[in-house]
Amino acid sequence: MKCGVGHYTFHLANALAKSGKVTVGILTGQAAGSSTRDVDFEIIPIVETWKLTEARKILKKIQSWHPDVVHVQFPTQGYGNRVLPWILTIFLQIKKFPMVQTWHEYYLKGGKRNILNAFTSGGLIVVRPKYKEMMPRWYRNLIKHKIYKFIPNASAIPAVQLIDVEKEAIQMSYARKGKSMIVYFGFVFPHKGVDTLFKVANPEKHHLVFICDLKVGDSYQERLLDTINSPPWKGAVTVTGYLSDSEVARILAAADAVVLPFREGAGIWNTTVHAAEAQGTFILTTSCDKTRGYNETENIYYALPNDITDMQKALDLYSGRKRQTSKSTKTIDWNYISNEHYNFYQALLDSSHP
Repeated sequence: MKCGVGHYTFHLANALAKSGKVTVGILTGQAAGSSTRDVDFEIIPIVETWKLTEARKILKKIQSWHPDVVHVQFPTQGYGNRVLPWILTIFLQIKKFPMVQTWHEYYLKGGKRNILNAFTSGGLIVVRPKYKEMMPRWYRNLIKHKIYKFIPNASAIPAVQLIDVEKEAIQMSYARKGKSMIVYFGFVFPHKGVDTLFKVANPEKHHLVFICDLKVGDSYQERLLDTINSPPWKGAVTVTGYLSDSEVARILAAADAVVLPFREGAGIWNTTVHAAEAQGTFILTTSCDKTRGYNETENIYYALPNDITDMQKALDLYSGRKRQTSKSTKTIDWNYISNEHYNFYQALLDSSHP
């Protein structure tokens, strides 16, 4: 699923359905519905586009499904720049559906459309810590009537264990023999800092593997393609395009290092960090608030954003290290997340019917 929030929604719905406590349906776009696998929940892929003209059809379908709770995720790539999902919450409020929203980005990245969300009641789940503190005070006051909860996310990519022969075969498939395989995984936008990899890594000893799509027509991605196809990087970079979760996991597990040089710093909300950490592979990323340096328990090095020299030294020093499974400290998985959601739904319904 080519959307981080879509991926999150899939795993949450799957875990909720498997718990046996609830029946789950996902109302989504037609394109997303055609790419889904065998699942334990119902896919309702009726949305052609998120235009206002689709509102009547969507509301009619929701009413026919008779949900106890309607849960809306914000934002997703599927919404694009359409305003319907934000207006839809107003319609759902008028129809008196108990509603929960999950906000995946801090307020300012949601833009003025988030003002509409302030006028709806119900639950508000966020996946980023210190969410309220990051809001303007006036907006914090506008949403103070909502029932608020922070529930962190987890890896959407399965953990795999490779033997040496498997690791070598994967590296031979994606990288040049004799070079360390350095991987980037995720969407490609300027704030992801993907271009930084060309400064941190060295084409003489590293082969870069980009698990992502790079398209002509996007100015930033075109610049990356120009660098990839020019000396000194020509022949030292592999762009895989979109891959299945299982293949992504195998590449991350076989990598000597996963480099995620976000310009605004990584955090607990980054599923790409969780995905790489699940494999035990060394991760080089950035942070604005964590203690800088190497965390042995996590096998992660945190550098200041754009500190190229520090990242170069860290890559040289820690590349190839594997975290021992016994040192994993992760207790958050999709069962935990789904259980937190179920309890939140229940509390919301109890408050609606005291």
